[in-house]
Amino acid sequence: MSQLTIVAKSVNSKTLYDHILKFLEEGVYDFGVVWDSEAHRESFIYIIEDFLGEMQDDGKIEQVKVISDRRNNKYTDMEVGIYHIDVYYRQRNCLNTTEILMTIKDVGDLDEDIEAFFANNP
Repeated sequence: MSQLTIVAKSVNSKTLYDHILKFLEEGVYDFGVVWDSEAHRESFIYIIEDFLGEMQDDGKIEQVKVISDRRNNKYTDMEVGIYHIDVYYRQRNCLNTTEILMTIKDVGDLDEDIEAFFANNP
């Protein structure tokens, strides 16, 4: 189970931002990413890049960049299950770049935690 925090900066089009944000949120909650697996995180980044690439091909956005590596994920954060994904894009015909900074806290499987608690505390 994941807990997601999002900070957005320089949003030009709320409609475009909401469309991208919906995709990102669904990805975090529905794709079943194992956040402590670098391969899973990289696969998720490729999915985001493909999605944004389609929007770029449609002429909606340009200058896309997605970062989730050692540049924005400190070892100490990853040890406690905190991961960062930073998405940057520039809407077509705009000067500023929109930033979507996501922090994902891997809180484990809540059902397993509840079962373990009751198994150990009859």
